[in-house]
Amino acid sequence: MMISGSNIFDAWLKAASEVQANGAGFPAYDTQWIKKHELKEVLNMVVEIRDPSLTRDEYDIVLETHPPVLLEWLDALWQCLDQAKIAKLLPELGYSYGQRLFSYRGVNQVKRVTDILKARPWEWRASLTLYNPTEDDYHVAASPPCVGMLDFKLRDDRLHLSVFCRAWDIGKKFVPDAINLGKIHRDAAKEIGVGTGPMTLLVSSAHIYMRDAAIIQKAREIRRGDEGK
Repeated sequence: MMISGSNIFDAWLKAASEVQANGAGFPAYDTQWIKKHELKEVLNMVVEIRDPSLTRDEYDIVLETHPPVLLEWLDALWQCLDQAKIAKLLPELGYSYGQRLFSYRGVNQVKRVTDILKARPWEWRASLTLYNPTEDDYHVAASPPCVGMLDFKLRDDRLHLSVFCRAWDIGKKFVPDAINLGKIHRDAAKEIGVGTGPMTLLVSSAHIYMRDAAIIQKAREIRRGDEGK
């Protein structure tokens, strides 16, 4: 299943529509097999975001529809590098995506990728991972990371980003995650001195929790209202 959107917000609403319309019902449990969460799921969805950004108005819709505590948690997940802060803000994980991307046992993986592509623009191995099998705790819901691998390709003076997700909460995490991925993408392109190409995500499990349907519906209504002004 291939979804293509003009930007992050457009791709989100299209991916959400696909899951809601054609996703299979699936009972997901927490890590203790206690609490069941009803959801809809599409396997192996490919989402192309032609411009990995969104407008200010679209971002305002996200702020209005998404729980503030979730946005704060995801900001910490993607951006926090200080271990003391990580222990406080992400105690269930003990690490952040930002730490594994920019300070992974002393390695800045994003810088390594940009250095590789500046030296060898044709390179096929400009890849990085967020997984660490020696530390990831499979008894924690968010571990290993939902976003597992980023791969960069430089073609026709544009930087393309491909992302593998083992599972992605399309309902409420798509936009915050894509914003952070888009920033990494654009910053890397700027560092190399090229344009930003599309961002493409291969999502093994693209799913929406039924309890989050209101978030998507409210975003659609606000957008329709804005377009009608």
